[in-house]
Amino acid sequence: MVLTKDEIIKLEILNSAQELFHKYGLKKTTMEDIAKHISKGKSTLYYYFSSKEDIFDAVIQKETDELFTDTKSAMEATDSAIDKLKIYCVTKVKKLHSLSNLTNRVKLEMLEIVKNSTCKGVMRDFEKREKEVIVSILNYGISTGEFNEKIKNSVDVVALMIFSILRGFLFDTHSYHIKMNKVEECIYEVIDFLLNGIK
Repeated sequence: MVLTKDEIIKLEILNSAQELFHKYGLKKTTMEDIAKHISKGKSTLYYYFSSKEDIFDAVIQKETDELFTDTKSAMEATDSAIDKLKIYCVTKVKKLHSLSNLTNRVKLEMLEIVKNSTCKGVMRDFEKREKEVIVSILNYGISTGEFNEKIKNSVDVVALMIFSILRGFLFDTHSYHIKMNKVEECIYEVIDFLLNGIK
């Protein structure tokens, strides 16, 4: 797809802001910093975005869109519902685990901003989209016979459970400093437990 001039400039701004926010945090990054980083004037930034917070929200939206694009592409490589679920979880965790490269100060600041800023709407949309992906995988698995038909009437509940476990797992991998080469193995163990339960 060919981008227009305006789309190219907006993407340039977002890529620059994304790098600076990850490196210095929102509070320490200024509109002037972003403008200098792409050799533009601040007026260019204000033409496309009303404020630094507006750019931050757009960066969060960009990152969530990239996550869903990456997971969708990865899942299309298999016809197995079980593999789709594993691929989705691994791809998501790996993508979000990259935040571990941020300093604790920047990470805490960004989490606080996400919780309190207008991008709460972006995060609600992210959670809604994520649950829809998990529901679609479960329904696909029921149709192929990979998942028990008993869950047919409680797919939303099972999807919420998987979503909640995955979210908790993301926090735990950071808290317990689990290295990326172990993350995939841990996710597979969690999914196998979910599918097989305690026997």
